Amino acid sequence: MDYNSLITAIPAKWKANIIQYGDKASNENAEDIFLGKSCYNVDCLNSKTIYNILVNRIVTVPTAIDRWIDEFPFLNDHDFTNFFLLPNFAATNTKMQVFQFKIIHRIVACTSNLKKWGITDHNTCSQCGTIETIEHLFFYCNEVHTLWKRIENWLKYTLDIDISLSVVDIILGVPFPQNDNLLLNLNHIILMTKWYIYKTRLEKQNLFFLHCLKELTTSISMEYYIAGLHLETGQPNKWQILYDVL
Repeated sequence: MDYNSLITAIPAKWKANIIQYGDKASNENAEDIFLGKSCYNVDCLNSKTIYNILVNRIVTVPTAIDRWIDEFPFLNDHDFTNFFLLPNFAATNTKMQVFQFKIIHRIVACTSNLKKWGITDHNTCSQCGTIETIEHLFFYCNEVHTLWKRIENWLKYTLDIDISLSVVDIILGVPFPQNDNLLLNLNHIILMTKWYIYKTRLEKQNLFFLHCLKELTTSISMEYYIAGLHLETGQPNKWQILYDVL
């Protein structure tokens, strides 16, 4: 049944072309078709190309981008192209990549979202009683802000990175050229610190700088080992900077 349906779906001109030319059918005999606003020669198409063309026609801008731009007007759509790519460079751990994906799309489980989703009846921070938005959870809460200040001091005295991390740096990441291993390592620190904050809040525990460093040490050891498996002789490990100080 499926086979007959497939055969029936083949245009009559194509069938005639196959019957007339057989294996010798060439581009000159192939029919051009329109996909979207572009014309393609049938012989130059494959299933992957057709899939990508059709998918690109239905791509929509995530609503979360507009929300972030409303909150931070200095951002634009182009910035988010980099923000969406950052997790893939900053970590090989799929859990961390998905975690950052949820943050960017504003679907991470802070209490304000949990209340909106009907899971809890309150939307306040367990530490300070303020409404717990994503920004509050990862930046504005006093306990969290203190942890970030400890991280900044540690960065200054161990990696010689003198930086004051903004709410955008922490929530969305710090864009960097692909060959800048220092900023790559910085983004990994930011991502893993956010994961530590999130996990600790779920466990209803207090935040401790040394506990955060322990989590970071474990993750960097894993990243260093995985990267080392794919290095050619003499090629530097991109995680060497952090590996040497942890």
